[in-house]
Amino acid sequence: MKIIKGHIFGAQILGRKPCELLIRHNQVQLNFRDNEHAPEYCCEVEDLDVYPSAEIGEGRIILPDGRTFASDDFDSLERLQSVSFWKRLTQFDRGRNGLLKILILTIALLFIAYKIILPMFVSMGMAATPDSFLHSMDEGILKSLDAEYLDQSDITAAREAEVNQIFNRLVAARKTLERGHLSNREFVYQLKFRSANILGPNAFAMPGGTIIITDELIEDFPDDAVIAAVLAHEIGHVEYRHGLRQIYRNLGFWTLTKIAVGGSGSIFEGALFSGTQLITLSYSRRHELQSDDYSFLLVQEAGFEANGLIEFFENIPKEDFEMKGLNWLSTHPMSSRRIRNIQDKIEALE
Repeated sequence: MKIIKGHIFGAQILGRKPCELLIRHNQVQLNFRDNEHAPEYCCEVEDLDVYPSAEIGEGRIILPDGRTFASDDFDSLERLQSVSFWKRLTQFDRGRNGLLKILILTIALLFIAYKIILPMFVSMGMAATPDSFLHSMDEGILKSLDAEYLDQSDITAAREAEVNQIFNRLVAARKTLERGHLSNREFVYQLKFRSANILGPNAFAMPGGTIIITDELIEDFPDDAVIAAVLAHEIGHVEYRHGLRQIYRNLGFWTLTKIAVGGSGSIFEGALFSGTQLITLSYSRRHELQSDDYSFLLVQEAGFEANGLIEFFENIPKEDFEMKGLNWLSTHPMSSRRIRNIQDKIEALE
């Protein structure tokens, strides 16, 4: 126990009143040396602002309620200042450690959510999605794309019929391929022709089997083998359900964000029927390689040459990769590994 004698003033106290500062077990108590005031608990030691300067003839302690305790016991005030400082430092360190623990726990929970909960959510969502809803999803996405990015096709009726014939051969050939671990669902495939200068030579698949091919792709690559390879690649995304999987992954993140920050509007409508969502969808490297492999098998099954994707990747203009803020690579990341993968398969056939 430590007693420091002095005076207290300020905060509705008239004049200076003699009192003692009693410090016991880190607690501070005021004992007034008169019969008008009862002893009172004041605060913890770390809550004191201690100024032991002797320049004005006395040191001062500022209490949490604004009152000032003055004393000429400079040695005691200096020791109290040191104790108060270390108490605050310890308290800060404890708080910092607490924040660090919370941060580590948050990261751990996010990791668990990403590795376990999110995949479960995706699997459950995909299993619970009926075929009729996939068709509605395709219609909603196409409507959104037509409103934002696409124009009516200018391809001649004769050329459109030729491309449709290529597409129909691929759709028919997929039924004779070994299904393996592919989806057992029978998708309703349909090909839509659109002009899309903003997207360049492109094709992309919707979850239910609707595939869009741009005029720019048909015009820049007249070789049927190239068109067949690109369309077969998109059919692969549908068969493996890559698009639906990625949409549900995004939906999981969007749902958590909505819960965290609030907001209005339909999460499902924004995630499942957004055209922007489709054209900026990023497939994983594994998904792209899976679709490349599927394309390689499907084009041969349909009677086309196997080098169509290589010709496409090697000849597409670089400026078509990045157009008006939409990264073509986000949906079709090209790499030397993908080209080498197809070349290795072709060499294995020889």
